[in-house]
Amino acid sequence: MVSQASVPNFEAIAKLSAVLSAVLFLLGWSYLYGYYHTFGVSVLELDIPVLVAPAYAINLLGSPRTYALGIVVALLMTLFRYLASLWSWRRRVVSKVAIWTSWLLWPVGILLLSSLASELGHGHAIEGVGEMGHLPLVLSISLHDTDPPPLEVAGARTRLLMISNKRFYFANAHQDSEIHMWVIPEDRVRSLQVLVDVDP
Repeated sequence: MVSQASVPNFEAIAKLSAVLSAVLFLLGWSYLYGYYHTFGVSVLELDIPVLVAPAYAINLLGSPRTYALGIVVALLMTLFRYLASLWSWRRRVVSKVAIWTSWLLWPVGILLLSSLASELGHGHAIEGVGEMGHLPLVLSISLHDTDPPPLEVAGARTRLLMISNKRFYFANAHQDSEIHMWVIPEDRVRSLQVLVDVDP
């Protein structure tokens, strides 16, 4: 006979998985928002699969501020719960306030992480179109019915941001962080040559 203690609580696991998925989705979506909002592009107009958004939350792992924020929230939760245990025998109301405050730190921490994710997305977007950016450089482009976007503006090279919903998105960022965007339908592009930077 299997003891009840050894049987996994699938309901608790399912709830935890749902909460974790929701948090990762929020953080990933915040990162994407910060990234594309830099170029004045709404995430909603792109054909990014919803299930892909949580994967972008991994960008937070590269920021020391993520760990610092996690440590601060954990320490504050521990402090408030410790104070609640000290006051529980004297002041029941104060004890409950301390406990509720400790639990409220969770959503506050998640919102702060969401803001951090958006900020990281914005920073990576600026880096992507910069002089040492990772986005493909546009070497040549010709259009059917009008002049193409410039290959260089004030010393900054134009880069291919993405191809989405049958549209090409080109971006150019000056040293003063001024960003120019060109959105061109796929059927208007006669030819396009880009240089992709491949890491060794």
